[in-house]
Amino acid sequence: MAGPVALGAASGHLGFGMAASVGGLALGVGGEDGSGTGVRARAMAATALAGASAMLVGASIARLGGAWEISIAPIAGIAALLGGIGRTLAVATTQFTVLAIMATGFAAGVLVPWQLALLFLAGAAWTACVALALDWGLRAIGRAPAPAGAAAEFASPPASLADRYRRWRRSLFHWPAWQYPARIAASLGAAEALALLFPGHHGYWAALTVSLVVRRRTSDSVMRAVQRGLGTLCGVLVSMLLLLGSPPIPVLVAMVGILSALRPILVGANYAAYATAMTPLIMLLLDLGRTPSLATMLDRLAATALGCAIALTVGYAIWPRMRTVTPSSRPPE
Repeated sequence: MAGPVALGAASGHLGFGMAASVGGLALGVGGEDGSGTGVRARAMAATALAGASAMLVGASIARLGGAWEISIAPIAGIAALLGGIGRTLAVATTQFTVLAIMATGFAAGVLVPWQLALLFLAGAAWTACVALALDWGLRAIGRAPAPAGAAAEFASPPASLADRYRRWRRSLFHWPAWQYPARIAASLGAAEALALLFPGHHGYWAALTVSLVVRRRTSDSVMRAVQRGLGTLCGVLVSMLLLLGSPPIPVLVAMVGILSALRPILVGANYAAYATAMTPLIMLLLDLGRTPSLATMLDRLAATALGCAIALTVGYAIWPRMRTVTPSSRPPE
């Protein structure tokens, strides 16, 4: 992720480099399980195209302004409903929602929607090239990761897309299939409505928090929200320390590289630590290389706390305890 930032800084367009790095953020985790190069390349291409579409949609909605921003909620609900077809789509549609909300924050800058989409694709292409080159190099010296689980050879073949679609279509006649789409749409609608009532603040940050905290599975919802809140608080404090005194561009590039390197290490280890690393990273990218003020950081902290509160109440507490269904496989955490 530091590559596009360094190139943007060298060309005098640091903001472009920061925007392109979001493509690396989308592709930065996954594929280290021994998947074949072809499989990994196709997955990266699909992620890049979906992410670019999300950036285009989110930035376009933000430029319309006003009540149009509330349309993020029904879009997220439709995406979540389609994600019930299978795990791959569940991951892709969740990422689509997160990136679309991030794009509404980018829209406050000087970039127009099509520029954001192209920069995202450029950053994703760079990340894919680096990842696949390293994968090829490791395989060449016999150090590639082993396939995920020796038992996979004897596992039942995955259901076809047609079978998954038929199961998903039948599930639409039952409430559990609609539960998560309703929860995420209602939560984002509440966050966006409050942003309309209190303009001039970072409402998209509350919506971003909601999209990360409200999950398909409800087993660890309270702990996940608490961890994200604590992690974001620590992340804002880390951001204040890192950005104190407007660090020079080489230091900003190093920050992006270090924080993005911590992401895949922490994502499965400790969610609070992961949020602590991700908060300053996202702040750096959304600000397009500009140093945010103390008031901006505190405003984002307040928006994050509000997002956690909305997620816990509108996303979980008001709904009856029911099983969340994905027809073909268990949804992601």
